Amino acid sequence: MPMRPYGCRPMSRACALLHEWLSGLPRHGADFSADQLPSDGIYVMFEAEEEAHETDRIVRIGTHHGDGGLAGRLNEHFRVPRRRRSIFRKHVGRALLARSVDPFLEQWNSKATSRIDEAKLSATEDEVSTYLAGQITFITLHVPDESQRLVIEKALLSTIAGCQDCRASPSWLGVHHPDQRVCQSSLWNIKGLRGEPLSERDVRRLMETVRP
Repeated sequence: MPMRPYGCRPMSRACALLHEWLSGLPRHGADFSADQLPSDGIYVMFEAEEEAHETDRIVRIGTHHGDGGLAGRLNEHFRVPRRRRSIFRKHVGRALLARSVDPFLEQWNSKATSRIDEAKLSATEDEVSTYLAGQITFITLHVPDESQRLVIEKALLSTIAGCQDCRASPSWLGVHHPDQRVCQSSLWNIKGLRGEPLSERDVRRLMETVRP
């Protein structure tokens, strides 16, 4: 099996500990209620049938800008059928369309708003929503400070991207994504993968100081 990018190294105990911790926190799905979530924080997503470190594999990490926007950001991912509001939705749509070799992929990727097949756009948005509702669950971490959220988000992503044991299964939808960075990282993220990974001590510190 080929080596992963982003400074791959042998099995990371820090990443295993990270997965063990985060996968055990209370889960939410597309039917989440805003009052179940912290007002500000980081979300960590898992996908059905994807595994790493003998537990559910983390497939995406994200946050929000401004105060009180965590539930709103997740709402844009799961419930607002507008790919322009959610890069996550756009990534999933790209993979679905590429998997079926659908020529609508060009329009899905386009920034132009005119001359688009509105019926096909609506159908694709529905397919994305259905996929997310059926395959994706998430946990949240309460991090009130925005600058701290961004630092933690990048550290989490870098830890996972640099771990050889966090590879996608052959059936993962993301392997069809036209951007090879998604396939290589096995994450629905492209940015923030090249930072300094967490040590096991760093992860334990987060476990002590950051709450769902």
